[in-house]
Amino acid sequence: MTEYVIKVDHAYKEDELPGWMQREVHDHDRRYECDGHVFVEGRWGGLICKKCGR
Repeated sequence: MTEYVIKVDHAYKEDELPGWMQREVHDHDRRYECDGHVFVEGRWGGLICKKCGR
């Protein structure tokens, strides 16, 4: 399982993460008010936060 460590300040460069990953991380932070920054690939696609499990 691939693990992604996302910068806490959410400053991404285009070549660091694909656009869909950036959108998922921003959406996660906005929806769940979680400051998680380590994500893994989900079984059925998408990313899952290791801190809150969502």
